[in-house]
Amino acid sequence: MPGTIIVDEQDTRVVYTGQWDQLTDPVQFRGVSTGSKTAGSTCSFNFTGTSITVAATIMRAGPPHVQFTLDGVTFPGSATFSGTGNDTRSYSPAAFSADNLSNDQHSLIIKTTDTTPEVNFFLDHFLYTTSPKTDQSGKTLLIDDRDEDIIYTGNWRSATSDFDFRRTSRAADGTTSASISIPFNGTGIQFYAVIEGSAPGNSALAEFVLDGAATKTFTSPGQPSDITWNNQLYDSGLLPQGSHTLVVTPKSQQTLRFDYALAQQGTALATTANPTPTATRIPSPSPTSTRPAPVSSTIIGIIVGVALFIFAVVAFFVFKFWRRRHSSGFGAPRQYPSYRHAKDPESISLDDLSPTQGSMTHLNPPPLALEGQASNSVIIAQAREYEDLRRKRPPRPPRSLPVNHVDSGLRMLDHEFPPEYTVD
Repeated sequence: MPGTIIVDEQDTRVVYTGQWDQLTDPVQFRGVSTGSKTAGSTCSFNFTGTSITVAATIMRAGPPHVQFTLDGVTFPGSATFSGTGNDTRSYSPAAFSADNLSNDQHSLIIKTTDTTPEVNFFLDHFLYTTSPKTDQSGKTLLIDDRDEDIIYTGNWRSATSDFDFRRTSRAADGTTSASISIPFNGTGIQFYAVIEGSAPGNSALAEFVLDGAATKTFTSPGQPSDITWNNQLYDSGLLPQGSHTLVVTPKSQQTLRFDYALAQQGTALATTANPTPTATRIPSPSPTSTRPAPVSSTIIGIIVGVALFIFAVVAFFVFKFWRRRHSSGFGAPRQYPSYRHAKDPESISLDDLSPTQGSMTHLNPPPLALEGQASNSVIIAQAREYEDLRRKRPPRPPRSLPVNHVDSGLRMLDHEFPPEYTVD
């Protein structure tokens, strides 16, 4: 939900450089404000929202010597002293403001432009609005008495004063039949009021009912006739995150003036330093270190998973190739059938018979009869016929008688030998 977030100038999100002093004043938010009289002192505040407002206390001593720089654009300070009579200070709810900003992160820098004898500009708090999409966890929302979600029942009147928060409040005069219903979303709420005039001690001033069950009564401790501001009448403490409703009912004839309420969001509250009157602080930047972010366990798991998947795929194809190779007999010695002769292998005078008795191997063996299927004579005839065909050897011619020659001795019809040789 959209809302107005309030940040005290003492919040740790506000960064100061140079010389800054503090002013104690119960009218101010949290009772303390911060200012500088040294030229060049700066105050920086970053926020995410659509508008920004700076509340400040302006001193009579002179015009404020400050300038405002929002997202690199500089604006001169325009707040002026508005007190009357013997007032030494005035309270400006909007010493600087900017609206219609984009819902992004913005940077505001406040800088003193001159050195002055006295501090004439004190920062009080920052207000900025957010869009419904902005995360408000850990923030403090301002619920002003003019908030449109508040329901007033009975006789309530509007009051105005330069000392009221945002210069307005809502008062119930001498009645116990009026009530205020404040809806909010968060983990806690505080109720602040203005107490007018003399209040008798130990008298009930208001009753608080949270979510229709928890009931608390604020009892006035007694005070002088002066009006007091920023009185915290109720604090719910830590609540479960969610929607709640606080109902406030006056319990005496004394005037009850509701000024504002604060609602915390999420589980963390905005931190505020304990103010010290007239203290001086010179913040120094703290060293920062940068180191690489640790590798996510998710990324490591993905890498390991991909590696295991690739290994499984490779192993599957290797096993499939190995199995196909062995199932097809690739690389195994080729087997040939053995042919055996039935009997008396020594009677077969073939050149190609294997030295092993009874076996014969050829590259293309003849269609010999297998063992036990034919006689020896058939096997021998088939083998001889095959060998003659393979070698294509023509029949040998018969030997001829020698012929006498006068010049060279003996001579055969188809061969001639030297004289010193004879035919047997």
